[in-house]
Amino acid sequence: MKKKISYLVLTLLLLLVISACGQATSDNMQEENLQAGTDTEKSQTKDETNEEVEQPVESNEETTKVTNEVEVLNPINLYFSDLDLMNIYRVKVDTSLTKDSEGLKEALQLWINGPEPTKDGLTSLLPEGVTVQSVENIDDVLHVSFSNELQQANLGSTGESFLIQQITMVVEQFGYNEVFILIDGEIDTEFLGHVGLDQIFTTNSPEDYELYTN
Repeated sequence: MKKKISYLVLTLLLLLVISACGQATSDNMQEENLQAGTDTEKSQTKDETNEEVEQPVESNEETTKVTNEVEVLNPINLYFSDLDLMNIYRVKVDTSLTKDSEGLKEALQLWINGPEPTKDGLTSLLPEGVTVQSVENIDDVLHVSFSNELQQANLGSTGESFLIQQITMVVEQFGYNEVFILIDGEIDTEFLGHVGLDQIFTTNSPEDYELYTN
């Protein structure tokens, strides 16, 4: 009888031990699974964060291309008087000049150089040594300054008037309707003793001048 009781007690103890071990194993497995799940969530969160950082930033800025193309004039018109100072003629010159201040200075210098030798019926009204010093747009009025050699021109009132017309007409094709003429950058109130340069001169139409064809 005592042996049976002893066996029964041992059996119960063994069952208790087995049960306790099983419970511990189950708790450990649950804890490990919970930890693994937490690590997985952290890894996924980290990956998502990296993906967000690595995504390229879209820009809505548009690049505007600025073109600085300048209109080119070809041919250009130069204006010269006949030998008797009776008329001013329009002469077409086959050359290309930009329609800006540099092109305008070049055109005025070509006019200063005088008509081509083949235009033997035309003459320049300018003395030697005249140069264009500057051209400047001020309130849509072109201010052009010549060197003081211009004052040495030997002209009467008609020649002086023709000279001013020729200057304004060379300027006209560059988009100006009004011209102010300076000598050495200064206003000359009695240019050559006839017409004062303290005024704005207006341009005419090129069609007002006969095209020279000889």
